[in-house]
Amino acid sequence: MVPIEHRKGGGVHPIIQADAALRRGLIPALNVRNDDVPPCDKDWIDVLSALLTPTIAIAAVVITTLQWKIDRNRLKHELFDRRYRQYCAVTEFLGSIMANGKVLLDDQREYLTGTTGMEFTFSPEISSYLHKNVWCIAVDLKATQDEFEGLPVGDDRSRLAHRAADIRKKLYEEYKNIENLFRPYLQISQ
Repeated sequence: MVPIEHRKGGGVHPIIQADAALRRGLIPALNVRNDDVPPCDKDWIDVLSALLTPTIAIAAVVITTLQWKIDRNRLKHELFDRRYRQYCAVTEFLGSIMANGKVLLDDQREYLTGTTGMEFTFSPEISSYLHKNVWCIAVDLKATQDEFEGLPVGDDRSRLAHRAADIRKKLYEEYKNIENLFRPYLQISQ
């Protein structure tokens, strides 16, 4: 490449001449401040480009948080539905005993099917309580009634009839208390 000073026609390039004159103080320096220059479109694009990544990150965090809340509420509602079906199985079983005055095999089957997995949806204590205070007492009532049915009228039959009545009273007390037992677990906020 040919130096600027040695081009055709000779002489020094005008830019070099202006730079030399500026250094010697022959030409006054122009003071141009950035504040006086209006921003151009490229500056806005640079600013928006710089803000785009954090904006997308914030939007992703907001969407993820909202999705987590929706999933948590859906899980609460599904758990409530499962618990309520099990609660209904218990109350229907006890209600059937109160209405019929005896334990029917179909009701026992529905109770066992409806309360399967209570130790997972409720606490193990609730499951144990229901086994002890509902199921075992209902089985005892069924056994007493089966023994009672074949006996002729007499002292043994009367004794078993009184025992069956006492067992039904226990089950009635459980029926009255069952709502209080389940109430903490059947709140939507749980």
